Amino acid sequence: MEGISIGKTTTEDRNGKDLGNKPPTFGGERSELNNFLHRLAISLALNPTNYATHAQKIFFTISYLTDEAGLWADAWMKSIPESEEGQEKDWGTFKDFIAELQETFQPTNEENNAMIRLDKLRQEDRHASEILTKFKLEARKAGLLRSGAMDDGNAKQLIQKLKKTLKPGLVEKLIMLNPQPTTFEDWCKKAITLDDIWYEARETMKGLRPPPKNPVTKSRSVSTAVTTIGKLTKEERDRCIKENLCFRCRSPKHMAKDCDGPGRPPKEAPRATSNPRQQPKKPTPRYDAKQTYSHIRSIIYNMDPEFYEEFSQLMDENQPLPEEVASRSTPF
Repeated sequence: MEGISIGKTTTEDRNGKDLGNKPPTFGGERSELNNFLHRLAISLALNPTNYATHAQKIFFTISYLTDEAGLWADAWMKSIPESEEGQEKDWGTFKDFIAELQETFQPTNEENNAMIRLDKLRQEDRHASEILTKFKLEARKAGLLRSGAMDDGNAKQLIQKLKKTLKPGLVEKLIMLNPQPTTFEDWCKKAITLDDIWYEARETMKGLRPPPKNPVTKSRSVSTAVTTIGKLTKEERDRCIKENLCFRCRSPKHMAKDCDGPGRPPKEAPRATSNPRQQPKKPTPRYDAKQTYSHIRSIIYNMDPEFYEEFSQLMDENQPLPEEVASRSTPF
């Protein structure tokens, strides 16, 4: 462009090459402005010799403006008065240029929008460490977190929003801890620890999956036909889950453990006793860590394939603990 002069800098020490990564281009998307300015500041700080003057910094910034922001930059350059003949054009200060850029493209109601995104954020099938990174980013945009101050006056509000974001089963485990986490930072650290333990346990149990057994066969009393029930294919399993069908007989309104369909022996009626209260109760066994691990391995190994599919589904959905188990204290 005629009339533009931004001077020269000495770059012989680095052959004119900039240090660090180049900033991303900015096309006018208001939600990306702060990220663009942050990356721009890093590039300028790493290369003070290459961009020493206000004009050099301004035109380095303009070189990364595209689309709507690029049109704004063109209009801004044309608005600068022409200099007298023989003198360089006065482009003003870099600080004033950035202020005009921010005034034009600064997001409106950024804190409110970040708060809305924070309320809608859910962990779903992501790791706790991944969702917490996103959670903290939105919390900072919403003004609930400040750099270097994890509990800056908003701990209770942050914890309440975090409970809505994490999986219900994970929140239940955190509440049952003794002692309970009290600060936002403690909630984050222990949520990551418990979530990592759960994922490790799930992967371990997948490795303990029992080998496939022979299909179950049973002759019907009314005919000589034999009904064969084999292992579910992936397509059949997905259809059963989607349509809420039994894994055994493919019928609705009941689960495989309650199925009385073909291939399942009839359930025996409970035996009547003269006085049920006199029946002695078996004591609940107490296991140490090794015995518990061996007991779980044995149960999984001897589990019917169709029950194992249902068991895996419940594990993947991270079902909450039964009430009688939830009432106990945990070793964590």
